[in-house]
Amino acid sequence: YSVASNFDKAVVLNEKKEITATINPKKSGIWDITSTNENTFAIKGNNHQWAYFNKEGVQLTDFICESPNKFLDGVAVYAPAKGAGFGLMDRTGKILIPPTYQNIAICEGSNYITVGKKTDSTIQLAISNRNNQILTPFQFSSLRYLGNGYFAYSKKFYNPFRKFEGLLSPNFKEITDELFPNHALQKTEKDKLLTVVYKNKKYTINSEGKLNPDNGELEFDIANQMLPNTKILLIKLDS
Repeated sequence: YSVASNFDKAVVLNEKKEITATINPKKSGIWDITSTNENTFAIKGNNHQWAYFNKEGVQLTDFICESPNKFLDGVAVYAPAKGAGFGLMDRTGKILIPPTYQNIAICEGSNYITVGKKTDSTIQLAISNRNNQILTPFQFSSLRYLGNGYFAYSKKFYNPFRKFEGLLSPNFKEITDELFPNHALQKTEKDKLLTVVYKNKKYTINSEGKLNPDNGELEFDIANQMLPNTKILLIKLDS
C-alpha cells in the first residue's frame, strides 16, 4: 500500500495484529511501504529511494535502491539508484552479484539467472548462476526458463521478428534445430518431457530432441506461419 504523507515510524504486526517490531528511521522518514515477499518489505525514504527490511524489523540495505524488487527463491534483483545497472542480493542483504548488468531475471526453482549486457546497440542475454558464473555466451535476444535445466531462446540474427524460439538442453546445447512459435514451448512435465502446445494441439519433446507425435503436422503449421514473416523480411532487405 502507499503512505500518503511522511511518517516517523512503522510497526510490524503478526497474524494476531500484535506489534512485533518498530521501525524508526530518523534520518530517512517513511513515505511508502510495500511487501517484497518472503517475509521482507521495503520502505521509501525522504530521498525517494528504498531500503529493505525483514519481518523482525532488521534493516537489510541502506536507502539506496531505485525500486523495490520482490524476492523469489531467497534472492531479489538489486538496483541501487546511483549504480550502473542490476545485481542480485539474498534475504540477509548480502550482495551476491554487484550491479553491473543491464538486466537480471531470476529463474524460479533453480540456481540459474539470466543476465544482459549491451553489445553494440542492443542488449544480449546469457545464462549465469547465482555465483555470477557465466554459462553461455551473450548471444540471445530472449531467454525463458522451462524447468529441469531447459531454456527457450531467441537469437536476433536469425529471428528478426522475435516470434520463434529454439530449445537449449541442461548442457546449454541446442537440442533441436526446430524453431517453435513464441510460448508454444511449455514448462517441463513430471516425466521431464517438454511440451509444445500450438493451435490447440499438444506435442512432447524428449531429452534427445525427438518430437512426439512426429507426423510432420507441427512443422507444416510452423512453416506456414513463418512464410509471411520471411516474405516481409526479404522485402525489407531488398529495399
